[in-house]
Amino acid sequence: QPLVDVTQKPNSTHLDQYLYRFRTTNLNQMVQAALKMKHEDSDLQMVLDQAEDWLSRLKSMVEEPQNSLPDVVIWMLQGDRRVAYARLPAREVLFSRNGVSCCGKNCGRLQTIFLKCPQEEVPGPRIPAQIRVRLWLGLAVDEKEFNQTAEGRLSVFAETVSQI
Repeated sequence: QPLVDVTQKPNSTHLDQYLYRFRTTNLNQMVQAALKMKHEDSDLQMVLDQAEDWLSRLKSMVEEPQNSLPDVVIWMLQGDRRVAYARLPAREVLFSRNGVSCCGKNCGRLQTIFLKCPQEEVPGPRIPAQIRVRLWLGLAVDEKEFNQTAEGRLSVFAETVSQI
């Protein structure tokens, strides 16, 4: 699937245009190197090294430097005290109508999350809690898709923060 050409979009920023050119150039370089390698006699170690280089380049291009969504934070409360938490990037549980390949890797999937202590008093490994959750982050209009993936009784929690 080709990259979306953001240079044709009226609301694209300089950063969007730079990232588009950067990603397009890198992908074209990888394709050219792969085609060149295909027609050459290469030893296995060189091919593996090149593949690892491509993988690291792809991983670095995937990260969005200007992510507008805050992380999802799960707190474990004891009375009015926060005793443990987990922080997840929102992109991992984000839902998209464009299909499963456009959703976050953990959207609607059952996952195990290990909570951490907010302030480590005692050094060393401590896991205050482990939870099994199915997280789904999407728009209210996409509630039907959410209900299709849900099982059993649901508890929906939302918090809206407004600044004055």
